[in-house]
Amino acid sequence: MTTNTYDGLIDPWKMEIVSAIALRMGLRPSEIDDAQQEVAVQLLKRSYDKQKSNGASEATLVGIIARNVIQKMRRGALRYADLMERARVAEPPAIESEDPDRDLGEVWTVLDAERPECRQVAALLAQGLDLNGIARQLGWKWDRVERVVVELRRILRCAGFAPA
Repeated sequence: MTTNTYDGLIDPWKMEIVSAIALRMGLRPSEIDDAQQEVAVQLLKRSYDKQKSNGASEATLVGIIARNVIQKMRRGALRYADLMERARVAEPPAIESEDPDRDLGEVWTVLDAERPECRQVAALLAQGLDLNGIARQLGWKWDRVERVVVELRRILRCAGFAPA
């Protein structure tokens, strides 16, 4: 476990308190460095004033700041994980033809008759890009790509290609 040094800006005993609290709160040794850095920023923003401390020591202040920062880091990590889980798009159903002998070239023939943006999006989907990747590649907004994909599904359904 590494204890960061801040060359006179922050006393080493404060970082030792942060490390001990981080371990007690269940952080892995690899995460303690991040916690120390986050707490160091907060310690530099605040100063201990014995007159206003109501009897609390400076070590108490460091402990409170460390606990609050670590809890905030954990909440942020949970929110990020939750956001990533919600953003994960379910795999769209595979499109199968009613006639299994139909060639994939027939799909492109159907799409050739439609708008060029439908063909562009279909080609990028075939390359394995997700909606955000397609939007970045074409310089569009995500919702425009989503509308084109809905249109593609409608076109393919009308042409006899149904979702599996």
